[in-house]
Amino acid sequence: MAQTTTLPAGITGFEPVPFGERRWNGTIWADEQVDTYNRELKRIQQRHEAGLGVQNLVNGLYNLAYGFDHC
Repeated sequence: MAQTTTLPAGITGFEPVPFGERRWNGTIWADEQVDTYNRELKRIQQRHEAGLGVQNLVNGLYNLAYGFDHC
């Protein structure tokens, strides 16, 4: 039987954000912002796969992205 991979609520995938990608609101993050976001996404993935609760981390990721979009 194939193993089903679930995602934490609020996460649509663990693909890292590419450099230079235009966001939904038209912003383009600096490379350091992309690196920071991707590191946090990887940390969420690792903890989720280990069976740990990550909802607070997901909320923090949303706050991080919001801040990057508005700076």
